Amino acid sequence: MSEKVRHRLWLAICCLGFAVLSFTTEPGSVIGDTKIDLALNPVGWLERAAHLWDLQHFGQLQNQAAGYLFPMGPFFVLGDLLGVAPWVTQRLWLTLLLCVAFLGAERLAGQLRIGTPGTRVVGALAYALAPRALSILGEISIEWLPAAMLPWILVPLLTATETGQRARGAIRSGLAVALCGGVNAVAVLAVLVAPVVYILTRPRPVPRWRLLGWWTGAVGVATLFWWLPLLLVGRYAFSFLPYTENASTTTQVTSLTNVLRGASDWVRYLTVGGVPEQPPGYAIATAAGMVVVTGLLAALGLAGLARRDLPAKGFLAGLFLVGVAALVAGHVSALEPIVAEPVRWLLDGPLAPLRNLRKFDPLVRLPLALGLAHLLATVAGRIRVPVRAVALVSFAGLVLPVFNQGLAAPGGFKEVPLYWRQAAAWVNENAGDDGVLIVPGAKFGEYLWGRPMDDPMQPMFQARWTTRQVTAAGSVGMTRLLDAVDQRLTAGHGSAGLTEVLRRMGVHYLLVRNDLMRAHLQGAWPTRIHEALRESPGITRVRSFGGEVGDAFTDDVVDSVDWPFPALELYEVTGGAELVSVQPAGEALRVRGGPDSLLTMGDLGLLGTGPVLVNDDAPKHEVPAVVTDGLRLRERQFGEIRTNWTPTLPAERRADFTGVRELDLLDEAWVDEAATAEYEGISAITASSSVADADAVAGLSTPGRGPWAAMDGDYETGWESGGWTRPQGEWLRVDLPQERQIPRFQVVFTNNVLLGQSIKRVAVETAAGRLVQDVRQTNDPQWLRAPQGATSWLRIEVVETHGKSWSFVQRVGISEITVPGVLPGRTIRMPGEGGEVFVMDRGLDGRPQCMRNRDRWICNPLLARPDEEGAGFDRTFTSESKRPADVRGTAVLRDAALVDRYTRLSEDLTKVEGSSQVSKDAVVAPRSAFDADAATTWIPSPNDGDPTLTLSWKGRRTVSRLQVARPGGDRQPLDMIVAGDKGVLRSGRVDAHGVLTFKPITTSRLKLRFYPVSRRLQVTELIIPGVSPASRPEGLPFRLACGRGPQLQINGKTVQTRVNGTYADLLEQRPVRFTGCSKAALVAGDNRVRAAGWDPFGVTNLVVGKLPEQPAPVEGGAAAGAWSPSVREVRVNAPKDAFLVVNENHNAGWQATIDGRTLRPARIDGWKQAWELPAGTSGTVRLEYTPDRPYRLGLGLGLAGIALLAVLSLVMRGPRPEHVLETAPAAASRLSRWRVPYAIALGLAFGGWVASWPGMAVVLAAVVAGLWLRARGPATRSARPWLVGHWVAAALFTGATASLALAMALRDYATDVEPLADHVPQLLACAAMGVLFAQFVTEQEPPDVTPELREAEPVLTSAR
Repeated sequence: MSEKVRHRLWLAICCLGFAVLSFTTEPGSVIGDTKIDLALNPVGWLERAAHLWDLQHFGQLQNQAAGYLFPMGPFFVLGDLLGVAPWVTQRLWLTLLLCVAFLGAERLAGQLRIGTPGTRVVGALAYALAPRALSILGEISIEWLPAAMLPWILVPLLTATETGQRARGAIRSGLAVALCGGVNAVAVLAVLVAPVVYILTRPRPVPRWRLLGWWTGAVGVATLFWWLPLLLVGRYAFSFLPYTENASTTTQVTSLTNVLRGASDWVRYLTVGGVPEQPPGYAIATAAGMVVVTGLLAALGLAGLARRDLPAKGFLAGLFLVGVAALVAGHVSALEPIVAEPVRWLLDGPLAPLRNLRKFDPLVRLPLALGLAHLLATVAGRIRVPVRAVALVSFAGLVLPVFNQGLAAPGGFKEVPLYWRQAAAWVNENAGDDGVLIVPGAKFGEYLWGRPMDDPMQPMFQARWTTRQVTAAGSVGMTRLLDAVDQRLTAGHGSAGLTEVLRRMGVHYLLVRNDLMRAHLQGAWPTRIHEALRESPGITRVRSFGGEVGDAFTDDVVDSVDWPFPALELYEVTGGAELVSVQPAGEALRVRGGPDSLLTMGDLGLLGTGPVLVNDDAPKHEVPAVVTDGLRLRERQFGEIRTNWTPTLPAERRADFTGVRELDLLDEAWVDEAATAEYEGISAITASSSVADADAVAGLSTPGRGPWAAMDGDYETGWESGGWTRPQGEWLRVDLPQERQIPRFQVVFTNNVLLGQSIKRVAVETAAGRLVQDVRQTNDPQWLRAPQGATSWLRIEVVETHGKSWSFVQRVGISEITVPGVLPGRTIRMPGEGGEVFVMDRGLDGRPQCMRNRDRWICNPLLARPDEEGAGFDRTFTSESKRPADVRGTAVLRDAALVDRYTRLSEDLTKVEGSSQVSKDAVVAPRSAFDADAATTWIPSPNDGDPTLTLSWKGRRTVSRLQVARPGGDRQPLDMIVAGDKGVLRSGRVDAHGVLTFKPITTSRLKLRFYPVSRRLQVTELIIPGVSPASRPEGLPFRLACGRGPQLQINGKTVQTRVNGTYADLLEQRPVRFTGCSKAALVAGDNRVRAAGWDPFGVTNLVVGKLPEQPAPVEGGAAAGAWSPSVREVRVNAPKDAFLVVNENHNAGWQATIDGRTLRPARIDGWKQAWELPAGTSGTVRLEYTPDRPYRLGLGLGLAGIALLAVLSLVMRGPRPEHVLETAPAAASRLSRWRVPYAIALGLAFGGWVASWPGMAVVLAAVVAGLWLRARGPATRSARPWLVGHWVAAALFTGATASLALAMALRDYATDVEPLADHVPQLLACAAMGVLFAQFVTEQEPPDVTPELREAEPVLTSAR
């Protein structure tokens, strides 16, 4: 067998191995790679991509959808047309990418004369199976496609350099660029750096600039199909980039060590609930063993690059340095340079598309792979076998675990479940133009049946639908409104306002997906959603799809949080708005705040059906103003959708929201309309960290546990540290308005087993000094001493905890701080000055611990989430004038005793008392055990060692039997003692049916003592023959007289209120309506409304003022005609000024014309597309999405341009004679000969860029040391062959990875590993780079002791 045939056989074997790797990844299952539409409905996806405006998410511009048109989209369409199973098409695609990258790298190495045929195969494998490729191929393969095509982009340019066929080479290179697709433009642009570097490093007489011109033109034509649409998207689309990860996140892991070993992708370090999202990538990034393996491979590649006999040294060195410099830019480190923060600022602002610097990884990976091939071919002597063995073992250590786990993340699925397909068919048939909202929201499509990551609605629904996802879709206003709806549902708070908002959105159907993966629900349990929809008038269940999902085994009042529900449930919202309508401008309201407030306005009956102008939308219209506090100044973490936003921030933080980095989902003009927090008695209260921070651990995040909770006067709330780090060093600081003497103050430390840590010693700091002291382990108040002297601030720092060890998320807390003479307060200041009505809302932060499923109430303390408001209610607003104002709102009766009292309609009703109850909720109160309601259950406190119920009634009755009904999961033995009048006692154990029979007792009361075996008791119902239960009225209305409702303090004066609602509202602690007994006296200027935290009623929302009476509206009309994604016709009639409203997201690309006149665009409800119709307008309005034409033109020209390039690449022949004279070897390079000053200068710049002054010093020392090693004689080098520059570079980098691996191994042992993880590897890697710079210096070289390469070396000899 000839060497050529043997070589091709090895190439085929490797490609077969790629196929095995791909097809053994969850065989038979579709994986969540790139875009699920390509697997499930590729033709439909490309049809949608043919238009710029997409109807999904109520109108949006799809991000870079045009990039799928070539080549990925046609590949999957071909598989679909040929009847290939979707999972097979996916695996063929992955195999193709691996083969393309492998064969291209091998071909490139051969043309550069690097290595031998065998070592080229090894180098090509190192490139195709690079750490990043193994990490992302099964998840986002399209991002690896440009890297796979990179060698093929370069190969034609190498040929052009050697033959003079510049035009043909440039065109073929351009075709290779076209095959990169355009789904990820930055990934494509990143790899285009390589051909630019190659062209610019061509030696004379190659005409670099002419070659670059040809190539640039070819690339421009080849990428026209995606860059022109991308420009249109950038001009007209709602940009989601500001609302994704920030530069501090993406650069946190881009240390020099991680960059060189291929682990610079921040996503690979993520876990959810401690479980990695992508196990192979997570292992490569964080496992100590994999750190060593990837480090060794990178070290060998670095050694090859550092060899002075490396072909194409100038090109490879330049490419490598450019790639490394790009990847480490702005890295967050203890050694970061002064320019790091400005770089991150740029990445969060003007350079936001480049924020994920990981896409420059191919620029580093390709030179290292070629360096490895060169090293394995040139290494000689005694170290030849060990080096090749290390390479082989390292490569096996990298690849074998991936063969074991597969390329994809867990969650593949055989097919979309039948019930989803049935639901899609029903919706497509019945929804028409009506909107469909999918609830609850979810960050990604992760279901009990699989993890497609994209939602199955994308490829399956033809109707207009939307849902809340991790990426903000359509518009800021729409996203905020979806957030508000989702938070209401997650809290189980249904209301008329929820229904009204859904109607205004044009939502006719709600599809409730109960089959979401439970680990990502973040509180949105199916029971919560069911409860909220049950309480919302006008929303009815239509049907369900699929069987029940959930916990079918647990039957318990506390632990049955995942009660079974059908997989999908469909609800209908009656009276939803039409897709297009004419709304009278005379009915408009102007809302100061955000779309979030529409729900509260609906609850209070203020919303109506007229248009709502948010802030300065349609400013020429003078309409009544409603000032709201729904839009709060808050910072949020965009990677979460139900958690991770801060409490309301003070006004001085407003400036932070105008920088390049977005801190919340805010329209630029809305920042000044956000409500802010103001303190009184103190200037500020801050903490080192808290679970109320935006970057808090998602599972712990709650705005009710921030610093203010430690001074709100409520012992049930308090500050909790963040849990990211050990509690030692955590602090809480109080700033005062002026200096004062504080000899001592009182603190209540939180000692709760759920926190995991308890404070033992603290340091009290003031301006006068620092005082360390011990504290008692108690939840009672205790006095702390402060340093003597005046101070304007006070800080408590944790010095020591009782727990000696610490684990992640363990934290400490302070429940309350009381400073003598300081009376702290906090109010929410509403925006603006003046307004007809002031609407105040408690917010959607809090969640109760009780929720009702179809059968019973479930109460679990872990379900509770405190809100930032605490027990009270405090608002400040500004009125333009002095005037009386109506007051009304809603409130929840929190006192279970009062609930019992108000719902006791008869004096003869049996009275039920208990020794304790687990919470303040009425549904778990003692009366719940004897109320003839199977949905309620008495749950005594876990600390109640003697749970007792006492029942008393009028008259004496004879009792000889009772039955105790408990939840079905409670089968434990239960002993009881029954006591009657005059101390008569009976006892016994209830039987299997809960029946206890005893000798008759004639009594007017029974005292029942329970003795469960597990000391865990739940009593759903007691049945006592002859004794009537203390039943509660359900739907009957009730009224409380004036003075019985919540007491409001308005400008220091008490406003009494009256209450009305239903008895069921009281029992289930739903909001009841209250109205002021008299008007409130508003003053010109600031007005303050307060409700005390000790009031039995908790205010949920409040309105002060009344909207003016409006004349009867003159109705207009709209009738939709021809309707397509980009062109519509609407017949309108507007007798008076009105708005033409389309229930789609507002976008500047839409244009409306009637009779040749262009209508003025407007925005309604903060998100809807609308146009102003002058009075008397009648006729047909033409709506056109104007950017769609150039978009489709760009698609057509771009695809035609690719075809033209393909034809030219085939028909163009050899070079002109004069071009042959302008050639050079492909491996020749301009930058192959460096001088000492250049190496030192570049080394210093690189060291400073990576690690500031320490980096510069280390690189300089390494360059000098490398030059000294170079100066040694041949005899010395022969005696110590390992003490050669390239081996020193490899050894230093090996040391860097060893330090990082040690840090990874020790991180779970409560050890401070920061020096091992940051300082040491960063500096050692800098030293390795310094030696590399020294090796680039070219002087008169002594004779090389390395024997000449054997051209006929057998293939893959490194494996022998």
